[in-house]
This record gives sequence, structure tokens and C-alpha cells, in this order.
Amino acid sequence: MHRRFDWFLLAWIGYWLALFAATHIPLPPPGKIIEPHLPWDKVVHFGGYLVLTLLALLFLSRSRRLRSTHYAGVFLLFAVYGMVDEVTQSFVPRRTCDFWDWVADISGAGLAIVLSFSCSRLMRSNGNAASDPPTESEEA
Repeated sequence: MHRRFDWFLLAWIGYWLALFAATHIPLPPPGKIIEPHLPWDKVVHFGGYLVLTLLALLFLSRSRRLRSTHYAGVFLLFAVYGMVDEVTQSFVPRRTCDFWDWVADISGAGLAIVLSFSCSRLMRSNGNAASDPPTESEEA
């Protein structure tokens, strides 16, 4: 049987590669850019991992109903990847390994897990409620 190309996989892997590349490009010398240790830096980390995790969950949910083990596995994957990403940045000129960047990374991944899980539960409960036959009190 011929499988259709999965654009969600391409989006997830493409975004992940772009995120890796963006975090491993050497920064310009000091004074050439805005200082990277401003609070918005943590927002960028948070948002980057939020989107990365949502894309992974969208891809995975297309072929299966996600269970708590899937959510835990995805969170663990991106928690470990975030740590590796931070450590490998220390080898790039003018980049550093920052614990608080990692905290922002896993916070974004965590929120994505919570949002995905909540939306999935809500959709299932609405779908089940719509397909249930009316009770006797509802018919009267």
C-alpha cells in the first residue's frame, strides 16, 4: 500500500533542524547585537521548545491515540535534548551553557504537553458526549 507523505513529520524535523542551527551559530562580537542575557532570551527558549514539542505531538497523534507514556516520552526526549543543546553550545564561540535557558526549554515543552493533553481530553469528552444516545430525562 502506498503511504501518503506526512507534512507534519517534515514540519517537525525541519523546525528541529532550524532550532539546532540557530542555537549553534556563533554570536557576533559584543557590542554588535543586543545583549543575549535579557529576559526575552528565556521567552525565545520557551517558545522554541513549545512549538517543537507541539509539532512532535501533532505528528505522533496522527497515527495513534496518545497515552501518558507518549507524553512522558516526548517530554523526556526534549528535556534531554535541551540539556545536550545547552552543553554543546559551550563549544560554540560566544555561546554559553545556561541552566536557566534549559529551564525555559523544559517549561515550554511542559506547557505543550499540558495543552496537548488537555485539548485531547476535551475533544474526546465532547466527541463521546455528542455520540451518546440521549437519556430518558433529556428526551422528555
